[in-house]
Amino acid sequence: MTPSGYFHPGKRYGEHLNAGGTAVPWSGVFSKDWRVHRKYDYAVIFLQDRESAVDLGWFGIQWWNDAASYNGKEIFLTGYPSSAQLCKESPFALQECSGYMYEDHDVLESADYRSGGLDDEQLAHDTDSQPGMSGSPLWRGSHQASLAVNWGSLGEPDRYFGARFRRSMHNDVCSWIAAVPSAHASHANCN
Repeated sequence: MTPSGYFHPGKRYGEHLNAGGTAVPWSGVFSKDWRVHRKYDYAVIFLQDRESAVDLGWFGIQWWNDAASYNGKEIFLTGYPSSAQLCKESPFALQECSGYMYEDHDVLESADYRSGGLDDEQLAHDTDSQPGMSGSPLWRGSHQASLAVNWGSLGEPDRYFGARFRRSMHNDVCSWIAAVPSAHASHANCN
C-alpha cells in the first residue's frame, strides 16, 4: 500500500477544480481489507489539515437493515476503468473506456441485498463495472451517499458485488476521523 501521495479533488482532464486549484497531500490511511472477509473493503485517507480542504465536504454513507428497503433505489457506479476495457456507454467510436471517468446506473431490487453465508453483507448490482473500477462507490445521486464499495464479479455474468455499508462501517469511519482531529473543522456526521 502507498503510505502517502496527493489527492486531486475535482481534477478533470488535467484541470484542478477544487481546493485552491492544487493537489492536496495525504499521509495517513485507515482501512479494513476485503482479503480478511468480503464484507470489508473500505478506507479513509487523511488529507493535509488545511483550510482550503475543508470545503471538499463528505460524500457520506447510507444503509438499511433489510432487503425491502433497497428495492427501487437507483444507484450509480462511478470509476476509472483501465484504458484497454470496453464500456457500453463510451462516447468513443470503438466503445473503449480510454481511462476516463465512467459512470453507469442501475435500479436495485430486494434480491440484491445479500446476507449470510458466502454472500455476507453484500449488495449485488447490474451496472457496467470494468477492471480498474474496484473500490469505487455504489452511490445514490439524490443523497450523495455511498451504499457499498464495488469489488467486481463472482462468476455471475453481468452481475457485480460490493461490500454493503452498515452501522459497524459508519462507526469505524467515525472512530478513524476522531483519531486524527482537524484544526479547521469538525465532522457533523460523526457527532
